[in-house]
Amino acid sequence: IEGFIENNTKETETETVPAIRIAKSYIMKNYQQDITLDTISTIVNLSSVYFSILFKKEVGINFLDYLNRYRIEIAKEMLKDLKNNINDVAARSGFQDSRYFSKKFKQQMGITPSEYRKRTIKYS
Repeated sequence: IEGFIENNTKETETETVPAIRIAKSYIMKNYQQDITLDTISTIVNLSSVYFSILFKKEVGINFLDYLNRYRIEIAKEMLKDLKNNINDVAARSGFQDSRYFSKKFKQQMGITPSEYRKRTIKYS
């Protein structure tokens, strides 16, 4: 996660489009909250349609995919701690629904959160 956040932070610091820099910074600070395209477009003072097009052009993926990828990177670290159950990880990483979290996690990682946990944790 440190590498992802570090790369993301570097990108954010050098971002040439202020609206994208502000959006990424907002996500980093508020990923646990309910964040929508409308929320961000209001913050950066652009229409949601224009912001969506601009975000995809500048970042290479759409806003919601970016947000979900960021949250999954956070969740991957949380899954390494056995004290965190999957539902808690989903909620604490910003997903409102644990089934949606599991679906998005599997789409991005190719395995379920439970499988990820089993593969990354070494039991003593």
